[in-house]
Amino acid sequence: DKIVIADIYAAREANTVNIHSEDLVEKITEFNPNVCFIKSFNEIEKYLKTNCKSGDIIAIMGAGDINKVCDMLLAHSIDNYKNEAKQIVFKALHLNQTDFILKSEEAVKHEDEEAAINFVNERIKGTPIQYVIGEWDFMGFTFKVGQGVLIPRPETEILCEYVIDNIKNKKNPVVVDLCSGSGCIGLSIAKLAPESKVYLVEKSDDALKYLKENHKSLSCENVTVIQGDIFDTEKLYRILPKADVIVSNPPY
Repeated sequence: DKIVIADIYAAREANTVNIHSEDLVEKITEFNPNVCFIKSFNEIEKYLKTNCKSGDIIAIMGAGDINKVCDMLLAHSIDNYKNEAKQIVFKALHLNQTDFILKSEEAVKHEDEEAAINFVNERIKGTPIQYVIGEWDFMGFTFKVGQGVLIPRPETEILCEYVIDNIKNKKNPVVVDLCSGSGCIGLSIAKLAPESKVYLVEKSDDALKYLKENHKSLSCENVTVIQGDIFDTEKLYRILPKADVIVSNPPY
């Protein structure tokens, strides 16, 4: 029987060799000349029509092959490897939970497979998963993150919930978020308390890039972004109105 493998990691399912590299192609084809590797998604249909007949055994990587990513992360002692593998596969293959279920048997495009491999390599080097995939969820919204901003933490949601609860009975409350970073606190408050007016103050150019991108993606019309130093009180006094709430979770 002929075995067609569209993903070099899929060969591990046959317990042939345990190698994650291009060397696997040569080793497997030497071991079994009936094994053929296809690296381009567009070549799969063409190959099957011209080289395979009824009864051939076909093994093609699908979107559901999340276990391979799990294995790689586990081999490098990543604690939360199952969840992180899911995050990597979702990001690399442009999937959500529904897509993952419906497309679990579909073949993976070569460029998406390469993206997943690159994500895994970054993670096993020690880069936080949030920076690897470039985004993270907070208060029900997805925020772009990367080097230069703090990673949104679930416990920080308590701070947002406290502020929202305390301004819900105020008319047009003003909230100032100092050292905003990615904007996850201030933007979440603005989205969940649409009657509020929220001012986000950030000094860092690196952080401001993410802050502006998140502001745009969340379409918060009740938000004003200010680049400034919180110790430049003269400037802030001129720009900022009197605040009902001042909130901050600065780097430390």
